[in-house]
Amino acid sequence: MKTVEIMDDFLSVHDFEHIRNNTLYSNEFPLYYVNGVALYSGFVHGFYINGRKSQWCDLLFPLFAKLEINQLLRAKLNFYPKTQFLRKNHNWHIDNPSNHKGCILFLNTCNGETHIKNKPFDFKIKSIENRALFFDPSIKHRSTTCTNAEYRSNIIINYN
Repeated sequence: MKTVEIMDDFLSVHDFEHIRNNTLYSNEFPLYYVNGVALYSGFVHGFYINGRKSQWCDLLFPLFAKLEINQLLRAKLNFYPKTQFLRKNHNWHIDNPSNHKGCILFLNTCNGETHIKNKPFDFKIKSIENRALFFDPSIKHRSTTCTNAEYRSNIIINYN
């Protein structure tokens, strides 16, 4: 997969709100502070990292089912607080050198973006809630913070 595909209103309103209400809008959902993983600090939750599944992973079942995943490689939530200036959160990076599928589900609308290097064109995808971005995460990409909302948050799924 070397193309970029965007699907708005990817999940049903019910499924999207269920995920968002039980993650971002929940007082019980754990987010963990990271410093140095990105250029600017933020928070993450690893639903599925290195073969380990968090107790919250089942919240993503509607997303997994719609993606028709054969093998889940990674699932995590990123949460980046608002910054005064729009900043690149990460240097250009790849998630894994082997070709695989990637989906980013944006949890809120803001002026933050995901950038993908896909010569001859680079893509800048705006964060719009319930938008799904599909691409091969073995190509270089990065994200930005936002300035016009309290935070920027998304769920990243790597799979085959």
